[in-house]
Amino acid sequence: GFDEIGDMGIALNSMIEGLREREELKGELSAAGEIQKQLLPEEIPPTLDGEYSIGRLYVSMMGVGGDYYDFIELDENSLFFCIGDVSNHGVGPALVMAMLRAHLHGIVKGGERDLAKILAELNQRIFDETPPQIFVTFFAGIVDRTTNEIRYCSAGHLKPIVFRHKSGTTERLEAGGLPLGMDGNELFKQTIQVRTTAMKPGDFFFQFTDGLSEAMNEKREIFSEERLVAEVEGAAKKKVDIAIRMIASAVGDFAKKDLLSASGMTDLDDDCAMVAIKRLK
Repeated sequence: GFDEIGDMGIALNSMIEGLREREELKGELSAAGEIQKQLLPEEIPPTLDGEYSIGRLYVSMMGVGGDYYDFIELDENSLFFCIGDVSNHGVGPALVMAMLRAHLHGIVKGGERDLAKILAELNQRIFDETPPQIFVTFFAGIVDRTTNEIRYCSAGHLKPIVFRHKSGTTERLEAGGLPLGMDGNELFKQTIQVRTTAMKPGDFFFQFTDGLSEAMNEKREIFSEERLVAEVEGAAKKKVDIAIRMIASAVGDFAKKDLLSASGMTDLDDDCAMVAIKRLK
């Protein structure tokens, strides 16, 4: 009847309006994704060229995301690097990521080199400037080619994986710490610790966000950190860029998703980021 036709017309008009709004949102997210890409390093500083090789990969779930990595040249012999993961995903965490990056660059380029002090200042700013439910797991390190060591400090982030070339085995480095923004500095400073690991020729250092280890397949099984360790061990003897692709492909094959060519809105379960550092000689 005419009433039913009228109802159908109203519903159809509502659907069209909803689709139009969705397309506009997709366009805005795409533009935001392009802006966020500019906040990530386009190229790795050549500080360690010839002695170390560095690779990285970043894929966001919604075109924009809260995962983050960065590299900052400190001097002719040392390179600062970091990787982080803002709680949740989407536009809100992307804004927190942008704010975190701005604070970090200001602190490091202002001359601070003490990793514990860098993380403490970031923690207080995130704690003061974000809602209570927002926190950031964060890992920062400095590669020094004069000592061939990585000095690092973790704020609740995952334990790095290191492949030792001489023994042909992998190990998980100690990490720990309270995530950024979870509590004030009185408690935070008690939980973080600066640690050091030596890098011998052929050693391969790998740090990541949980979008990799917690990627799920159709049976809702997670990839797991154990599988990731095995993949790192299998890829670590390759060139860094090839190793990154091998690890990403293994996770993608498990989850039936393409991490290597994903862009814009994706069907990933979470944002993914990884950083690899290999000593050449």
